[in-house]
Amino acid sequence: MIQDNYQWMRENLSFLIDTEWKAIFDFDCGGHIYNFFENEEMVVKETTSDEFDEKSEFNLCNPDQLSQLFDDIQHSEKQPSWIFVNGHGTDQSYSPLQWNRNRARGFKKAVQFFSSVFPEGRATVVFLLFSADIDVPLQAAIEFLTVFPDQWMCVTCESDIGQKWTEKLKYLNLTESDERIVVGMPWSHINETVSRLQMPKKRRACEIQTSTGATVTLPHSMVNGLPDIDVLGCNECDAEYDRHNKEQQENDEKSFTQASHHLGGISGLKLRSVRGRFTTN
Repeated sequence: MIQDNYQWMRENLSFLIDTEWKAIFDFDCGGHIYNFFENEEMVVKETTSDEFDEKSEFNLCNPDQLSQLFDDIQHSEKQPSWIFVNGHGTDQSYSPLQWNRNRARGFKKAVQFFSSVFPEGRATVVFLLFSADIDVPLQAAIEFLTVFPDQWMCVTCESDIGQKWTEKLKYLNLTESDERIVVGMPWSHINETVSRLQMPKKRRACEIQTSTGATVTLPHSMVNGLPDIDVLGCNECDAEYDRHNKEQQENDEKSFTQASHHLGGISGLKLRSVRGRFTTN
């Protein structure tokens, strides 16, 4: 079970924040990891799988909503799309039988939509299993592994959960082995390993100048709440400035040593550049 503990999540699941997901299919109706993202001032596009079904009650009452949803996901910079697939808030989670009858259609529509968005072979599905209650995720895995047969992996720290997952997928003829399943590592080790293998997303404070010349820091939530606007703070170029300055300084010292004697010394040229700036659980 996912621990409803903010500090535990920061210490064990921070790799989720630093990974650039396109979509997160959430089977936890309690939204624990969703709340963690919110506490970290990350802005995501929240929706439910029912909204992807043109025959759902919501879309029948809002005929223009589906096309707007598709357009928003493809063109908005508010990422990832956070899709609750088995209830959220006041909506209770369903048993596998209830889920297949009432929610599987919308879920399949959502998976099919994202399969059309990604170029062939470019998507990777990551199953993160936090509890032994994996019956509904196993139903969902049928669709994922049918659409993305060789583009998935599963991570869980409990060996009995991993064994149950593997045996069920083998029984359904969806996999031949457990080679795509990472089992037995504590979440803290998974967190550390993934963090070492990837470059974390930029989380630097954004400072802007006021009309008086003083600087104020914009909260991450405010910056992330403007997904279609790049907010360039007054300190955004410092790292680029320092890097280019150091590189240029080294090059200048090598290239112009002799000339510097004649010209009385040349300090490094200072260059400033300006840059614009799928998981299940």
